[in-house]
Amino acid sequence: MQRDPQRLRVLILEDNRDDYELILASLNDAGLAIDPVVVDDETRFVEELAQPYDVVLSDFSMPTFSAMRALDLIRERGLDVPFIVVSGSISEEVAVECMKRGAADYLLKDRLARLGPAVEHAVRERRLRAEKRAAEAALVLKQEELRQSQKLEAIGRLAGGVAHDFNNVLTAIVGYCDLLESSLDSSDPRRRFVEDMRHAGQSAASMTSQLLALSRKQVMHPTIVDLNRIVVDLSGMLRRLLGEDVDLVTVQHDPTAPIEADRGQIEQVLLNLVVNARDAMPRGGRITIETRVVPLEGDRREVTMLVQDTGIGMDESTRARVFEPFFTTKPIGKGTGLGLSTVYGIVAQTGGTITVESVPGRGSCFTLRLPASAAPLTAPAPARRHERPMPTGVQRTILVVEDEEVVRRVVLRLLRGAGYHVLEADGAREAKRQVDLFSGSIDLLLTDIVMPDMTGTELALELRAGHPNLRVIVMSGYVEDVAMHHDALAAGARFLNKPFSRDELLDVIRSELGERGVESS
Repeated sequence: MQRDPQRLRVLILEDNRDDYELILASLNDAGLAIDPVVVDDETRFVEELAQPYDVVLSDFSMPTFSAMRALDLIRERGLDVPFIVVSGSISEEVAVECMKRGAADYLLKDRLARLGPAVEHAVRERRLRAEKRAAEAALVLKQEELRQSQKLEAIGRLAGGVAHDFNNVLTAIVGYCDLLESSLDSSDPRRRFVEDMRHAGQSAASMTSQLLALSRKQVMHPTIVDLNRIVVDLSGMLRRLLGEDVDLVTVQHDPTAPIEADRGQIEQVLLNLVVNARDAMPRGGRITIETRVVPLEGDRREVTMLVQDTGIGMDESTRARVFEPFFTTKPIGKGTGLGLSTVYGIVAQTGGTITVESVPGRGSCFTLRLPASAAPLTAPAPARRHERPMPTGVQRTILVVEDEEVVRRVVLRLLRGAGYHVLEADGAREAKRQVDLFSGSIDLLLTDIVMPDMTGTELALELRAGHPNLRVIVMSGYVEDVAMHHDALAAGARFLNKPFSRDELLDVIRSELGERGVESS
């Protein structure tokens, strides 16, 4: 039965029935609604201390018990419950000693008119103390969250900057792998070396993708997706990944769980959490993925996803650092420490939160909370043939603007190898000069977003003022300001993420120019 919050639970230590009746009458006269429990010995008193009480009223001395002993028992248990001594006779010295032991007040039984106000005051003071403690705890928590956020932000900025430079290098590496492969005969044994180099480049690109997610600067392509469907679609692959000694259980409480998110990023979050759970169960166990739509205030809802394991769990110090970049409990060489920090960054950039509960020896539970979407689910894009663009009779002209020379050179070679006429510039000023000098028509501008003199979006808008039919593709390995990416899309530009392969580069160009191609052999 639920307790009425308007009624006070009162524990009364009294061995005299008449005095007990007088105390109840005094409280009723004061208009207090109470639920009283009376005890007269230490054993019963200790048993009742396991229950929540709003106030304790105690006679000073009983045959087998005393107010002083009761105060000591309350203090030993660290309880904050108001204690009022109600005695037939008590000296001022004894009253002072009771207050030192922790009593909130004392009064004589022949002056019970003051009992009601004394109880109200003591209960009010206790509530104020509880509110103060709660506020202080919330402040400490917020300060810790701020400290953690600032740490992640600082490391994220560093990681994002490293990813920017690294992606430019990887663009050149992957591009030259493509060029080298195309120059080798299909039976040339050196093609295997090129494939290994490309695979290494792709692995490095995956790590930079994690760094960008950590810094919350990754370009995302959100659509309205069903989190339930993502879990179902990945379940088969996850079961194969986990092996026979791990049981994967999925629980879905609602028919759909719609969120606005980048599906690929959410898949990465789920994969990272499941792999982390598997690694926490060296002897096997069970992983449960549970989704639910939770109503909030008004019409708002949120989608929650729990990923729970039966593994070794974490102690408090490990749990506090689990989302820190590069923090790992795995042996050297067995983990980068980026998995969970990547998850944290993706979830934060998607507008959600992630928390973890864990007990050593009893497993861990990660809880994601994402805003639910009221919009209809986005229809999946039709499967696309990966066609390579081919010139369509009239040679197309592309202006490449890239301040990193190593990237610019490989892009020029890839485009010229595909039959395009290419102009090059190392920045916006040179790009505008090239446009003024070129007598023909420039069909497409391929430009980096972040450049020293002008952003790629600003350059595109300026050039389009005189060439309204100019098609634009912007590329970047790290958007320092995510708004730049949205500005580029608003200006009608396509986005190409670094690093990219030859096929990815040529495919987006073919699509933007409206060219038709055939699959190369």
